[in-house]
Amino acid sequence: MSPWLNKQLKSANVLDVIEPYWESKFNEKSKTMASKTTQPPFFHQSLNYHIWISRWCRYMILRAHEDSACTWRGLLHACRTVVRSPSALSISEFIVPILVLERLCFGTPDDEAVIVQELKDVFKFSGSPAASSGPVVHMSHNEKQKAVTTAFNLIDTLKWWSNEEQEENLKHKSNRNSSAYGSTCWTRSKSVEKISDLLQHLSLESMASTAAAMGLHARALLCLETKARAGLAEAVFDTTSAKSKDNLCQMVTARHGLGNALLEGINISLLKEVLAKLDDYSTMKASAKNDRFLIFDENNIRERESRGDWAGALTDYERALRSHTTSGTRAELERGSLRCLLKIGLHENVLNQVNGIIHTNKNNKGGDTIKSVRHSIPTAVDAAWRLGRWDALDDLLKEYKHDEGLVDSEDVFKLELGKAMLGLHRHSKAEVDKAVQAGRD
Repeated sequence: MSPWLNKQLKSANVLDVIEPYWESKFNEKSKTMASKTTQPPFFHQSLNYHIWISRWCRYMILRAHEDSACTWRGLLHACRTVVRSPSALSISEFIVPILVLERLCFGTPDDEAVIVQELKDVFKFSGSPAASSGPVVHMSHNEKQKAVTTAFNLIDTLKWWSNEEQEENLKHKSNRNSSAYGSTCWTRSKSVEKISDLLQHLSLESMASTAAAMGLHARALLCLETKARAGLAEAVFDTTSAKSKDNLCQMVTARHGLGNALLEGINISLLKEVLAKLDDYSTMKASAKNDRFLIFDENNIRERESRGDWAGALTDYERALRSHTTSGTRAELERGSLRCLLKIGLHENVLNQVNGIIHTNKNNKGGDTIKSVRHSIPTAVDAAWRLGRWDALDDLLKEYKHDEGLVDSEDVFKLELGKAMLGLHRHSKAEVDKAVQAGRD
C-alpha cells in the first residue's frame, strides 16, 4: 500500500478495516454458489443478524457481477469477501441499499421477488416459516431487532433517494431521464418507479406490528400514521375523478367525521398499545372520541395500564377473560392479569394462579395452555422471590422449559433476576454471576 493511499484511508477512518484485506493472501476459488445456505430465502435460515445480511449482500453482489449491464459490477464484486467479516458489518449495512436498488433496476423479476420476500420475512418473523425451504432457525430477540432496524433504514434510504430523484425531475423536466453515469446506469424515472413498486409490496400494518414487537414504538406509530394518511390522501388526490373534494366529503360523511375517516382500516388495538407505550396521552384522549377507538380489550385496558390504574386494568382483564369478545388470546390476557396483580402487590395471588395454570397444563397439552405457562412463570418468579418463597422459586425455575425461548426482554429479566436472588439466598457466587451475565446478554 502506497504512503498516499495509507494516508487517505487513515484520514477517512477506514484504514483499520481495509488494511487486513489489502495485505491478505486469501484467494477465493469457488466460482459457483452451490451451497444451500447461499441461496434464498436467507432470513429464516440465518442464526443471527450478521449471517443474514452478509449472505443476502453476497448473493446480490454475485448476481450483479453476472450481469453485464451493471455499471458497478467490478466495485461491488470487490466487496464480496469483506461482507463476510463481522468486523466489517457497517460496510454491509452501507451498501445494502445500493445493492437492492441495483437489483431492482437491472435484475430479473426473480431478483426483485427475492428482495420483496426477504423484507416480508423480516416484517413477519413471528409467522410460520413453513414456506421457506431448508432448515429453519430462529434469531434471538436482539438479533431480530437489528434485522428489523436495518430493514427500516433500508426503506428510509430508498424513500429518500426516490424523493430526491422526483425533485430533480421537477427541476430538470427536459432532461429528467438523463444520467451522469452513462446509458448503462438506471434513469431517475426508473429508480422512482422500482422503489414505488417495492414499497407497494410491503404491508404497513405488518411493519407496524413488527416494530411494536421489537420495542420500536415510534417507528410503529409512524407506519400506522402513514397508512391512515394514505387512505385519506387517496380520496383527495384521486386522479381518475375530477371530484376529489366530493370524494373526501363523502368519505368523511360516511365515517361520521374526519377522525373516523382517518382511522378507517387501522388496527385500533395496536394503535392504542403503541400510544400507551409512548405515553402519548393527548393523542389517546383526542382519538377516544372515535367510536372504533373505544372498543379495545374491553374498556381500554392499555390506557388504564399507561396511567398506572392497575386495579382498574385488572378488573378489565377479568371481564375480558370471562367474555370471549376480545381479539387477544387467553394466554395474553392471563399474562396481563398477573402483571396487574404483581403491580398491586398481591404476590400470593400470583403464585396461586400460576400454580393453577401449571396444573391445567399437565392435564391439557393444548398449544394455548403451554403458551400460558411460558408467559406466566416469569411473573410468578418475580412474586416468589419477593415473598421469600425459595422452594417455590426453585420449582418455578425448573418448571420453565428453556428450549422454548423467550422474545420478551422483560420476561428474560424477571427469570434471570429470580435466579440471581436464589443464588444470593444459597450464598452461591457462581449462580449469581451466571444469572447477571445472562440478564445483561
